[in-house]
Amino acid sequence: MEKIGTIIRSQRIAQGLTQEELGAKVFVSKQAVSKWETGKTLPDIEMIRALCDILKINKDDILGGSIEETKNSRKWLKVVTIISAISIFLALFFGLGGLDYIDRHTQSGVAYVSVFLDGELLTTEAYEITSDLAFEDYENGYKSNIDHGKVYGTITISQKLHIEFGFFNTNNWHNTHIRLDIDKENGQLVVRQTVSYETDDKVYQVTVTENTTVGNEVSVCREGIS
Repeated sequence: MEKIGTIIRSQRIAQGLTQEELGAKVFVSKQAVSKWETGKTLPDIEMIRALCDILKINKDDILGGSIEETKNSRKWLKVVTIISAISIFLALFFGLGGLDYIDRHTQSGVAYVSVFLDGELLTTEAYEITSDLAFEDYENGYKSNIDHGKVYGTITISQKLHIEFGFFNTNNWHNTHIRLDIDKENGQLVVRQTVSYETDDKVYQVTVTENTTVGNEVSVCREGIS
């Protein structure tokens, strides 16, 4: 089907009219007629009716061409919109590190816990861990799978000393190593929690929390690391 601009141009020439003369008949400028004929703009429905009368064009033909052009324009608009959306998504995706970003922010990590008393490594038979996490024996201590960088629990030694430990790293989902050192100094128990954890850049950072107690309960839980 011919485009509406082509129909207007061919019929204008057939009627022996210039663009300026046709424009005068429908009260628009020569430039407006030129834009119709080149497809840059389309006349509205009332203008189309006037053009049909002046140029002796079958209304069904010209209206059909107009509708077809509009449909094609809408199809191209949809395609351009989809391509633009995909481009923006890809730019953001790769700008944030692409697959590495997904890997960093969806994976689970592993937490390892070991306990030292006066510098000596305790076997897992010497203490127990109470936690919502599923800790299990692992070489020099315990280990558990973790999500969202959160490790926490209570260590009980000889049913007497209870140590609340923990580490909550809001920005990391990676392996975490927690070492608890228990020493007696000046009649007090000193408990030191040393945490080494893997960052998004695969670099290990270390943070230390220390507390003392003269009783049987102490906390070295560290939260809010970011």
